[in-house]
Amino acid sequence: MATKIWNYYARAAGLQGPWIQVKQTVLMWWQASGNAKIKTIFQVVPLTVLWFIWKWRNIVQHGFLEEYKPILEVKIVRWCPPPCNWFKCNTDGDSRGNPRPSSVAFCVRNKDGDVVGAKGFRLQDTTNIVVEAIAIMEELKYCIESDFLPLIVETDSLTMIHILDGN
Repeated sequence: MATKIWNYYARAAGLQGPWIQVKQTVLMWWQASGNAKIKTIFQVVPLTVLWFIWKWRNIVQHGFLEEYKPILEVKIVRWCPPPCNWFKCNTDGDSRGNPRPSSVAFCVRNKDGDVVGAKGFRLQDTTNIVVEAIAIMEELKYCIESDFLPLIVETDSLTMIHILDGN
């Protein structure tokens, strides 16, 4: 169906396919020669076609889009300081794939929110979960060695939170 739609508009514009990949198709439209007024139309048409294809796909997959009402949940997230005489360490690990080159970082703050320690470094190829675990392990070693205790650990990894909570 998408090919039929692209061919319909392309014939009207004097463009020839093949319409294999979306990126190539959009570039073909955007790079088409013509005067300035036509150029603007050629830049808008592929976006409009993509929107109609997307809408058609959703109608087929999910029924009528007009009846769809998304459920939105909004949650404000902000950093809160630790209690007096405590430290808080925020960690993060990142992998550019599973497995791929990775890195970890953490930041330790006092009750006033002042950074009292931070560290980050690269790792060999590894997975997201392993990277998050290494970030927490390295943060704990650093905080124990630096006497940043008692300590609250915060991570953005829900999997690591479940593991540490025993779930």
